Amino acid sequence: MVTDEQKARGTAIYWENQARFANSPPRFIPPGAKRETIRDDERLLLGQVSEETNADYLAIRMRHVGFLHVRDIECGSPDFRIADTWVELKTNVRSVRPEPHYHACYPAGYEKHTKAAWLLFASYELRRVENDYTWLVGGMERDEFFKVARFVPRGQIINERGGQAPFIADNDVWALEIRELVDAKKTLRTLEGF
Repeated sequence: MVTDEQKARGTAIYWENQARFANSPPRFIPPGAKRETIRDDERLLLGQVSEETNADYLAIRMRHVGFLHVRDIECGSPDFRIADTWVELKTNVRSVRPEPHYHACYPAGYEKHTKAAWLLFASYELRRVENDYTWLVGGMERDEFFKVARFVPRGQIINERGGQAPFIADNDVWALEIRELVDAKKTLRTLEGF
């Protein structure tokens, strides 16, 4: 469950980063990606809250192997160092709990710039009325992910969702079904060195 304190911390870091970028040169935006809108800003904010929530969990889980949380909003920069491995967390925002046939997505264009050796994926369950939840759904070595993930251009259907409205890509993304990722528990054990 996402706590109010984690939301406040994530929000503060988000706005701190926004202020830092306001007077700087434009951030790298890959070809084909659309500029940020209010909806994209909310997604970035919830991604930061998810990062804070998962950092709290990982700091406890990984304390015996060494854990470092790097607070930077730039896509492609590592979010954590676990033992000697740099890890990037990507969060997909949904209004429902993650299912194995849902997709973990990574924004296209950043894959050449990421310095992380591993990618972790989370799903942020935005409930609007009740408490929000964030779930670690799995992970994969960066190079392996880009070998098996499929490229989905903006506007294309990522998932038919079994009779419901299809899930359509807002931007160019690399997508892979959650069931194809390395299970979250196995990923964390691998990063711990076990």
